[in-house]
Amino acid sequence: MRVNESHCIWTHDLHEPIVCPVAHGEGRFALTDASQLDILVAHKLIALTYALPDGSPAGGRYPDNPNGSLADIAG
Repeated sequence: MRVNESHCIWTHDLHEPIVCPVAHGEGRFALTDASQLDILVAHKLIALTYALPDGSPAGGRYPDNPNGSLADIAG
């Protein structure tokens, strides 16, 4: 996973991609209004996103984004 710049106290000292095995295909992040994504990004509220091993975005592709989460959002 890629660690994004955010206000998350648990990830603020992490600067490199982290390996985090996942074993699910459910529970993906979704929004009812697309404008909500802009708010989350603007306020740096997305702490983790699914990524390729080099840290680049997963692009919604399995297996790097195992559940098809919107904008690769993992947390």
